Parts: sequence; C-alpha cells; structure tokens
Amino acid sequence: MGVKFTNNAFTTLASTISASATSFDLASAAGFPTLAAGDWTYLSLTDEVVKVTAISGVTCTCEAVSGGHAAGIPVELRMTAELLNAFAEDLEAGHKGGDIASASPTVIDTDGDYFDVTGTTSFAAFTVAANRHFTLQFAGALTMTHHATNLDLPGEADITTAAGDVAEFFSTGTDTVQCVNYTKADGTAVVGSVDATSVTAAGALMDSECAGLAAVKATTGTFLTADQTKLDAIEASATADQTSGEILTLIENGVDSVHYVDGSIDNEHIADDAIDSEHYAAGSIDGEHISATMNPALTSTGKALVMGF
Repeated sequence: MGVKFTNNAFTTLASTISASATSFDLASAAGFPTLAAGDWTYLSLTDEVVKVTAISGVTCTCEAVSGGHAAGIPVELRMTAELLNAFAEDLEAGHKGGDIASASPTVIDTDGDYFDVTGTTSFAAFTVAANRHFTLQFAGALTMTHHATNLDLPGEADITTAAGDVAEFFSTGTDTVQCVNYTKADGTAVVGSVDATSVTAAGALMDSECAGLAAVKATTGTFLTADQTKLDAIEASATADQTSGEILTLIENGVDSVHYVDGSIDNEHIADDAIDSEHYAAGSIDGEHISATMNPALTSTGKALVMGF
C-alpha cells in the first residue's frame, strides 16, 4: 500500500476527456505500474499532474482532473514534486492492512504494515520478506514461542498474548524476525512481572504482610544491633528450664545459717507468736542462729529458762 512508480512509462491519451473527469483511457498501459488496493501513482497529462488510484487494462481511475485534455496528448510517469512528496510521506507513515489469521507460521501480508491478528493458533515463526517493519495487534490468546533466530522475543521467553496486546517486529532477513517492542493491554510488563506466587517462592513478603511496617519503624526505641548482642549473650549463658521440684530444693537449701548472720532475725522483723512449733521442726531454731535478745526466754545455749511460780 503506497505510491508506485516505474521507469520510462510513456503513452498517449486514447480519447478526449473533459474537466472534472475521474477516468481516462491510455493508448497502451505497457510500462505503467500495477496498482493494488490502496496503491496510487502520479501521471502527467501534458502539464497537469493527476493522481491515479487504479489501472485496469488501459483505463485509469483518477481524482478529478482540473481541465479538459484532447486525444493524442502525451501521458507520462515523470519524476514530479507530487510523486517525490508522496514517496517521502509513504516512508514516514504506516498503513493498516487487512486482518491476518494466526497460523503456524503466521504469514505477513504486503498490503500494509499494521495488522489485526485473529484466531488463537499459536506459532513460532513468521513468513515474511526481509527488511519489513510491521506491527501486530492480537484479538485473543495464543502463544508465540521464542526462537533465537526465527522469532526472537523479549526476555528470550515465550509470550502468551491477550486481546488488545500490541507487538512491533522487524525482519532482519527472510523469515528471521526480532520483536523490538511488546505492549500488554493491561499495562503490565511483558518481562519481569511479579505476582504472589513468584514473591512467595522467593521468600519475600507481600505488601499485605507488611501493613504495620511503617508504624513499627516510627516507634520510639528501635531495637538495635547492640540489643541483639546482649540477648545473644544472655541466651548463651542461660541454663535449661528447671522443674518445680528443682526450684523448691534451691529455696530450701538457700534458707540456712550460711545465709543469715547472727542477730539478723529479731523481734523487729518477726511478729509475736510468728515462730512456733507449727512452722518449724523441733530443734531447728537454737541459740547458734538467734540471739538471746530476741527472746529472754532463751539462754545463750538455746535452752528455755523454766520460770517458777
């Protein structure tokens, strides 16, 4: 699709035409370009340049001519400004071709450079001429299989298309295609996309698992490395958990004459009648551990004084 031209195309006008005519006949169409749907060329009728959009046999279909022309005048395909300007625009602009049915391989037509791909047949190659720059928009889901030469895809990985995805390709050789850009309809990246499965597999946390992270970071008294070091040292020196029996034994062993000095237990610390036979075994309290000042009823030997009445 675009402007067409050939070398040395020349003939004469077969019959007279009037102003505003939209067709004319050539004496011979030999040497003039073949125009497919969407193609055009520029022919000179003496001094008027006319845009011709179709040539069927010797009949040319054209945009309305500005003036009348007599039979026998020269009709030529010259290098005109109109032709050169159209050629330059054709280089810069793209043209949408007809829809392409997905196939294995998928055939790229020559009637444009932008195509809608229909169907869901997966493929791993294109049938395309060298040096074609073309864009495809996919209508549904199919898989393009990566191949280092035939179909080089981003990330060197297969791509599963979705409706609305657009891919741009360039054929570096016959049937040798490089995908130079791929845009997903949902806006996500075609390479390096992250989902919950890949995050979990990597051992990372999802956003939902870090909901309170900002509040923790803002809390006064941040847990420092030094705090961790202290805890590690405590853990290293700690003993195993003790049973209730072991704890009771330690208490019983800790309360004896070794831990209390003479005079440390006296009337100031123990209430009247707090020490009697109900709480202490016979002989467990004697003069070696409790001073005589605590109770005048005790002698220095720990013997009770018998008072006569």
